[in-house]
Amino acid sequence: MKTEHMLRIPHMSSGIALITVAESDNTIVVVPGANHNVTPDYLQKMKDKIMQADIILLQNEIPLKSVELIVHLAAQAGKTVIYNPAPAVQVKREIIDKVTFLTPNEHETTLLFPEGNDLNTLLEKQNGSLIVTLGEKGAAAFYDGRVIQIPARNSDVIDTTGAGDTFNGAFAYALANVYPVDRALRFANIAAGLSAEHMGAQSGMPDYDTVAKELQ
Repeated sequence: MKTEHMLRIPHMSSGIALITVAESDNTIVVVPGANHNVTPDYLQKMKDKIMQADIILLQNEIPLKSVELIVHLAAQAGKTVIYNPAPAVQVKREIIDKVTFLTPNEHETTLLFPEGNDLNTLLEKQNGSLIVTLGEKGAAAFYDGRVIQIPARNSDVIDTTGAGDTFNGAFAYALANVYPVDRALRFANIAAGLSAEHMGAQSGMPDYDTVAKELQ
């Protein structure tokens, strides 16, 4: 990981997530801290560096205005954007329409699409850009003209903290390595399932070899 463009903010903590776990599920309280300083002005200064990336992965742990700016810039540059809209907030339709892949969980999907269509209808309407993570039910997406269901890995769940982050990171990695979308989804789903078998977010994330072995 390159760190030369990290910004140190005096007298302010880094972003912190406080996680409570009960019966293998979790609730997360986010304290953004220094993440609030990833402002549109800062991103404009870093625009040329950011746009060197082939794939841009975004979440709502920076200000929403900053997310919107990067989506606009990336769309203009023809970049692949994976947007995981977590923590859940309402997002403008024009932003949803500009991202390459939108990866909400079930709760976030309800907030983003309040019109109340069933999941298959929503997936088809988004025409390949919507991927919904479904926890113990796996994931679903519209791909190659049809709704596909990616079954969940048969995991001995201990802690789901970080499973969504693992899914998105693994999906981005797979796309960067030119996996077809359906194979990238299976890779990501396996990675997320493996992460849930361990305590902790980062500490539970599997390495490439472990995921690739199950994908074969």
